[in-house]
Amino acid sequence: MYNSDTTPTTGKILFGIIVSLLVIILSRIGIFKDTYAVSANIFKDFQQQNMMFFRSIEQDFAFLGALGNLKNENESLKVKNEILLSEKLTLQMTLEESQKISKQLTFNTDVEYIPVRITKYSENQTEVIINKGSNDGVRQNDVLVIERFLVGLVIEVNEGFSKARLIISTDSKVPSESMSSKLKGVGVGDGINTILFQQVPNEKKLTIDDYIVTAGLGGVFPYGLIVGKIIKIESKDADIEQRAQVATEINLKDLREIYIIR
Repeated sequence: MYNSDTTPTTGKILFGIIVSLLVIILSRIGIFKDTYAVSANIFKDFQQQNMMFFRSIEQDFAFLGALGNLKNENESLKVKNEILLSEKLTLQMTLEESQKISKQLTFNTDVEYIPVRITKYSENQTEVIINKGSNDGVRQNDVLVIERFLVGLVIEVNEGFSKARLIISTDSKVPSESMSSKLKGVGVGDGINTILFQQVPNEKKLTIDDYIVTAGLGGVFPYGLIVGKIIKIESKDADIEQRAQVATEINLKDLREIYIIR
């Protein structure tokens, strides 16, 4: 049976002393030198790997910290860029508006121009709502233009907005004349896209591509505003009066900024 008695005896003590002395003597003469070297190399490699591992962790944490800082900086730059872009667009819109007003004023310095904005078209796109009314000095029968082109006429005025009729409306009647032949007539809208220049005397012939302008008669429309250009002659030589189709030079169904002229 296995002896489990752990009580020290003289024999055990002597055996332990002899083993200890033997280890000391062997160490002195270098028996364990190679073992120490191998162990040292093993622990050295282990230590270097640990240092590299923890150094890489430190670098990863530093990288993550840098990413966080970059993200904050990018967010700050994004906000600044949005502010600068907004300011740029505001300045650009102000400059464009000033240029439009300046350009409009060059046509006739003897009249007053009031800039207005179309906010809504009617269902058939022959009437519009503009963003100014009696509080802004708008009056019934004020004439709407863009540059030298006739747009329409104010027909109803409220405090903060007004309604205007475009010259393509069937209710629009503009005393007009042809630029080349000086033949006078009336421009009546067809309700779609063009104006019918009618009630024109047959003393001279209308011609294709001739411009029709306001005749300055009737006390509403000033002289010389462009109504459009003749694209088709509808009358015959034997007719008492002439009639022609006139196309506007601007897209009346896609306007935004226009002017009231007085």
